[in-house]
Amino acid sequence: MTWSATRLAFSGDDSFDADSARRATAASFEWRALDGLTLTAGVGAAIDGRLTVDGVRSDLGAGPLGTVGVAYRIVDGEGWVPFVLAGGTLSASSVGTHTRFFDGRTEDARLTAVDMRASITVGEVFANALVPYVTARGFGGPIFWTRDGADVVGSDKFHYQLGAGLLVTAGWFDAYLELVPLGERAAIFGAGTTF
Repeated sequence: MTWSATRLAFSGDDSFDADSARRATAASFEWRALDGLTLTAGVGAAIDGRLTVDGVRSDLGAGPLGTVGVAYRIVDGEGWVPFVLAGGTLSASSVGTHTRFFDGRTEDARLTAVDMRASITVGEVFANALVPYVTARGFGGPIFWTRDGADVVGSDKFHYQLGAGLLVTAGWFDAYLELVPLGERAAIFGAGTTF
């Protein structure tokens, strides 16, 4: 489960900013293709959210999302030396929007986002069970929307995330919580199993 909030910048006939908040959920599969190399693929759904432009709110509906990614362990991490992971993902989502303007008009449109991210994660394993980490991500990609009858293209204003998380593992089960207070803000909770 993911919650995220940021500010988007749209360009078109008239440029404008939009405050965005969204919730989404997804299931993913990871495959260790080689020692230190992991490939991922996931599908899920955007649940809901909103965009706010100059006090006018557009509600976001549910819609599909998909992602593919790769991660490579640069440093294994032994003793007090932390592990270092480099990663990249490509994702896309599409949702319906419903806008009610101040004059009573309403507009239904589609918002489609494509996102490319690169990340560096540094962490330490304690007692083979607790894995605290810090992460930095840079990203970009277009967001396509129609607002007030005009097609507009946008992107995140910040293009980065700085956060920290904790992975707890117990045998075949693990769970994690990640908080991202800087850049595109986010809170992410997940659980998984190994087979």
